[in-house]
Amino acid sequence: MNAASNLSIEDLAGLPEPAWLWDVDRHRIAWGNPAAVAFWGEEGLLDLIELEFDPDDPATLKLHRLATSFDEGAPLTVKLELNLTESTQWTSCTCTPSILDDGRPGLLIIVPTAASELGQDFSRFGEMVQEAPVAMALFGTDGLLLHQNTEAERQFGSLARQSGEGDDPANGLGALLSSKDDALPLIARTIRTGTVSKSLTLATRYGPRPHRVTLKRVHDPDTDTHALLALFRDIGDRRAREKDADFEKGKMQAMLDLVSDFQWRLDKEMRFTRLSAGFQTVTGVKPTVVLGKKWDEVIQQLGLGPSEELTAAISSAVPWRDLELLWPVSHDDVFALSLSALPLQNADGNFSGWNGVASIAPARALKETAITTAPIASPVSDPDTLLASVTDGVLMLDASGRVIRANVEAEHSLGDLMGQPMALAFHAGDQMKVSTYLASLDNAGLANAYENGLEVRTRDEPVRHLLLMIQPLGSDYAGAAYTAALRDITPAKQVEAELRTALSQATSANTQKSDFLASVAHELRTPLNAIIGFSEIMRDEHYGALGNEKYLSYAGDIHDSGELLLSLINDLLDLSKVEAGKFEPEFEQVDIANIVEQCVNMVKPGAADERISIRAQIEEHLPGLVADKRSLMQILLNLLSNAVKFTRAGGQVSVVSSLSKDGDLVLSVQDTGIGMSDEDLARAFAPFGQARNAVIHGKKGTGLGLPLAKALTEANRGALSIVSSPGEGTFVELTFPSTQVLQD
Repeated sequence: MNAASNLSIEDLAGLPEPAWLWDVDRHRIAWGNPAAVAFWGEEGLLDLIELEFDPDDPATLKLHRLATSFDEGAPLTVKLELNLTESTQWTSCTCTPSILDDGRPGLLIIVPTAASELGQDFSRFGEMVQEAPVAMALFGTDGLLLHQNTEAERQFGSLARQSGEGDDPANGLGALLSSKDDALPLIARTIRTGTVSKSLTLATRYGPRPHRVTLKRVHDPDTDTHALLALFRDIGDRRAREKDADFEKGKMQAMLDLVSDFQWRLDKEMRFTRLSAGFQTVTGVKPTVVLGKKWDEVIQQLGLGPSEELTAAISSAVPWRDLELLWPVSHDDVFALSLSALPLQNADGNFSGWNGVASIAPARALKETAITTAPIASPVSDPDTLLASVTDGVLMLDASGRVIRANVEAEHSLGDLMGQPMALAFHAGDQMKVSTYLASLDNAGLANAYENGLEVRTRDEPVRHLLLMIQPLGSDYAGAAYTAALRDITPAKQVEAELRTALSQATSANTQKSDFLASVAHELRTPLNAIIGFSEIMRDEHYGALGNEKYLSYAGDIHDSGELLLSLINDLLDLSKVEAGKFEPEFEQVDIANIVEQCVNMVKPGAADERISIRAQIEEHLPGLVADKRSLMQILLNLLSNAVKFTRAGGQVSVVSSLSKDGDLVLSVQDTGIGMSDEDLARAFAPFGQARNAVIHGKKGTGLGLPLAKALTEANRGALSIVSSPGEGTFVELTFPSTQVLQD
């Protein structure tokens, strides 16, 4: 036989560690050294060889899989559940592929001395994750390797087990990092925060590879020890795909820049969402002036002249090209842009906007269109006629800010200001602001400071609130250098003040209510805990029989009623905290699959009593969620309890969790219960509200479950929605945005 190791049979026979050869095809031991004979509890080698093993035993099946999964003869360290003579125990073994004397495949199995020195700390970890498809390892708080599963063995081999001086963390976790000095800071941060997730380049059997590494502090309650659980996900292929995608994107952008002067994009609401760098070069307008505004708003604001064909095309949902848009540079100068676009579609195939390009039109076309459409962009030649045609107050100012013309609306708001500085027309507290506004128009660095105008007050009584917008004319126009537009916003300011006062009063009243509820709840909890405790002692007859079965029944009723009342008080406290803004969620990385499993297990006994089945369907490899774990469990328990309560015998309740196309994490609870109408839904979301359908069917509750679930969901930066119909069940969906999801 030819063992795939540097040790001969003679060397193996003298080893102090148990070592044996496993016949893969026959499911038996072919040879063992004296230490192996003692390890298995047999009298001699023949007794060891005659041991029979069940082909369906988990350890036998695992060895068969290992025999076909080795990479270039490298050893793997695995945990096997071995049925020894005295007991069954989990044992860490080093397995190396071998060829037996008759040519059949075999495995050389050695139980290293170090396996017994690791003790039984976190032994359940190895049992649970040994065959997991993700590389996982367990490190001590000193950074030394305690265990790694089969997938980690495949990726890292013995790198994390290489020896060094003393208990240096560089010998374990540090051996995988590009710099061994990074191990201690990483360990310290994990111990301090509980979870650390970052991209690192790790040493593997195939050379350095980028990985997403997640370290989590874990605790073994059996031994009261701590360790670090590490998950390694190779992201090298993904990084390569991202690099290729960026390269292709760069080539596409270069091509677009070659065939057009700039690119633009509109969403389905016709708002500009993207303008390439060439936009400002061509038009002289900063992209921030246009981004976020609608097409029609930009056309009107900048005085643009779209052709009839362009106006019709932008309202369609089919591709179009080479349609003209006139762009005025000044009152007597325009140029033409040629626009083309393709419609965008969402995942459902519905129209979601435009993706387009723009180029400066040839001079010949510009001349022809300028002649036919000049009235669109040409200003009225008479300034007085222009001012009279505007409904808002308008002033014309010279270069020093003095008024040289004003329309009737401006004089009505400010009085006669001809020849005076415009700033003097406003309240003393606003005059300096107006002067600063005027000065900023000549300073390129402050061009966007007053993009939305300036709110000012009039000087004379009664004080009016105005929105002031000043624009430079660019060139001399009838002696004017600036135009100032005034819009009376006094009614809007009054409504704003009234709303602010009403909101303040409502907030104050709500805070008083919440403080009162919290105070009363705290006062009730102390005697209530005593009632629950003493009734439990009486119910369980700790100090002797009560003497009458009715007393025993009454004590049980008192205890159950006290528990229900305490639950109601706790819900009241949580709801009042959220409403008063005093609820402070403790955000951490939460495993949704684990949360769902715990909550389902808690409500299953009650559901089974009512002959209601509960099914959980969790998407594989679901990423972690940043949320408050306690409140998330409370939300799900409330929803599951409601689903079970309002579902008839023989019904079903299902919990589904998955990622949406936008990267949001969606958690839904659906039942086949009595359902609710729209009117019932509105009532159920109000504190203490009871759906009429629930009352008719005799399913009463406190009326706090849904309001509390909604409030806690929003406190976790999520959203709760419900779809329900009488007799058809209820569908509740929790949506947490992608910003709360820990993606790779």
